[in-house]
Amino acid sequence: MIKNKMVSRYITLVALGLLSNTINAATIYTDRDVFNNNSGPVIVDGYDSETYGWNPDDPYGSVRLSEEELNALSPEVTYRTEYDINYVGFSYTYQRDPGVFCSGCNLDFSIELTNTSIGTSSGVYATGFDIIFNSASDFYPDDIRHALVTFGDGSTVDYALPKHGIDLPSIFWGITSEELISSIAFYDPDTNVGRTSLIIDNLTIAPSPVPVPGALWLLMSGLIGLACARNYKLAR
Repeated sequence: MIKNKMVSRYITLVALGLLSNTINAATIYTDRDVFNNNSGPVIVDGYDSETYGWNPDDPYGSVRLSEEELNALSPEVTYRTEYDINYVGFSYTYQRDPGVFCSGCNLDFSIELTNTSIGTSSGVYATGFDIIFNSASDFYPDDIRHALVTFGDGSTVDYALPKHGIDLPSIFWGITSEELISSIAFYDPDTNVGRTSLIIDNLTIAPSPVPVPGALWLLMSGLIGLACARNYKLAR
């Protein structure tokens, strides 16, 4: 009798565990296609010149914007920057298409995701971006930027973004969470300001997840149903 009850409780815990992990876990992505397939419809800000302008007097075409000017042009997210030194749209000399963003480019900044047109006041389900550059000078080759993610329930998790050289093809970093993502602060964990630089492109947000496959819901409901049936028989 006691053994049967323990089996029933174990089945229930397994089912609830599957359900909990499905709903609450934050997932990190390094492949944009996989990210998009698990995020539903997305909105992408490519930092294009049609939105942010183009500076013909700058050798890279970069536009320098204050935080206020940047937020006035930003279609979805709200930026918080240390100083009014934000560059948008520059291409540098490595033949990359115009349309990238950096703050400084070696300053801390954050993006707030609680006032988008597709999310809620707690944030969005998914966000990601292409990393063009995340590294330090030759004097500090191991320094990289981190992403401090704040979720809709107020909890935070710190992620070290992958190091990436500016002369390489861009790489992707994305995150999804059922708790929703309220903001991401990009910062240098070292106290020496200005040692690292972060340049991003194609900032992406999504409002809701792709529905959990029916087979998984069926499995979880079946396990819970089995446990309930066993408990009913034991009670009789």
